[in-house]
Amino acid sequence: MRQELGPYFIPDCIIQVPDILLTLNFKKLEVPVKKILMGRDINKAVRIDSISNLDAFYTFIELSKPVIEEIKRKKNM
Repeated sequence: MRQELGPYFIPDCIIQVPDILLTLNFKKLEVPVKKILMGRDINKAVRIDSISNLDAFYTFIELSKPVIEEIKRKKNM
């Protein structure tokens, strides 16, 4: 990917999740996920009542905690 697309498209990390977060209309919640991973407050990033698969959301939050802590640590340096 780096050779064909460049370094901009290489992710810092990959988090494997069991399910993709979807709205009630079955749209992917890509932007809220990005905001959460950037350290934004969960309640400000996404409306919980608009998520169709809450189990996947809670699993995502648990799996992303180490990533969020690392981002916060880097911001405070």
